Amino acid sequence: MSSKDMSVQHIPEQLKKEWCGSDVAFGACQKWAKENGFSVHVERSSKKGKDKYMFIVCKHYGTPRNKKERVKTVAGTMTYHADAHGNITATGREVKQREKLTERCECPFRLYVRPKGEDSIMWRITSMTKNENNHPIKKEISSYPMHRRLSGDNLKRVIEMISHGTRNATIASVMTENGHPCIAKDIANIRQKLFNNDLDRSMFNLITSLENDGYEVRYDAEREGDILCPYEC
Repeated sequence: MSSKDMSVQHIPEQLKKEWCGSDVAFGACQKWAKENGFSVHVERSSKKGKDKYMFIVCKHYGTPRNKKERVKTVAGTMTYHADAHGNITATGREVKQREKLTERCECPFRLYVRPKGEDSIMWRITSMTKNENNHPIKKEISSYPMHRRLSGDNLKRVIEMISHGTRNATIASVMTENGHPCIAKDIANIRQKLFNNDLDRSMFNLITSLENDGYEVRYDAEREGDILCPYEC
């Protein structure tokens, strides 16, 4: 699809506005996309000079490099076992490779956002493709991770529930019911960062040291949030 397919006529009424600053403008575009079942990001932009702009596209915009986009091979991974006292024994070496299916499927949706004038702080959409996507529209607004990010008071509330021993699924359900969609995996990621039972940080420091040396660390837990000991890295 060429630039000829972009027009001011395709801009929906909800987006025929002006916003103070590029960040606010992008936030409005992301909110609108979320309400319409997809997600957008800034493909490229220029915030300095005379030609300021943001080129915003669908998350699925672009051509995949191949059918499966692989992340780099993790070579020479060592496997270790550690008991509850921290005694570690090497047990083997292997090469791992993870795969991730591409998210790019040449979706044509895109738009341009520019300042109202050369010295203006007000931004507006200047051209846009038709609101058409070449992929299924998500029925759940929480399908995209960027729509489930927790911050501020919401993050504080999650941390408080974790500290009281609330399970991941329960926390996710409470937050979703209160208008902040998330899934149990999101809570698990937050919990993993907290290490809330490791008050003296000894186990945290051990795991961090191993990870800094290039090892992948796994650990046993008696219940959510309780780290007994790392057993493989």
